[in-house]
Amino acid sequence: MKKYFLLFCVSLFLLSCKKKCIVVEDFMLAESEYTILPFSENKYYIFKDVKEATLSDKELIEIEVLFQKMVTEHNERQVKWLAKHNKENPKNQWEKTGYELETKGFKRQYLPVINEKGEKEVWINFFCNDPKDVSWKTEIYDSGMADGGNCFYRLKINLATKQVYHLFIDSHSP
Repeated sequence: MKKYFLLFCVSLFLLSCKKKCIVVEDFMLAESEYTILPFSENKYYIFKDVKEATLSDKELIEIEVLFQKMVTEHNERQVKWLAKHNKENPKNQWEKTGYELETKGFKRQYLPVINEKGEKEVWINFFCNDPKDVSWKTEIYDSGMADGGNCFYRLKINLATKQVYHLFIDSHSP
């Protein structure tokens, strides 16, 4: 039921746009694909001097719009970098940089907080497989940065300023 409500909200949001809108194609998160974790100061190192917050369905849609825009811009930069690399290295051609971001099939962990300015910020952890050793629905899944490449990435979004920042993509083996 919640996923249909979310789809309805996305449709309503897109219909209400009067300026250029970013279309959130195929956006529907099943409850099995994401979790919203509560913040705990003694547990998480991600934020400092913050308070716990919640996320509404409307905010999840807003996050998705900002996120999709960032992914598009990031992947466009990767295409340009790849073209430059291949032009400069004709004997070492690559098909991908390894840092392109995918979104389908990824699990997500949202950690919302209110910062010292009273703004809502969200840390989002993305990963493409189910962790075997930890319950990702209740605990932050840390890949250990062990050559996971673009299968593991995380970022922060400030909903008040609409800024997406601190994108971190795990390293990958050559």
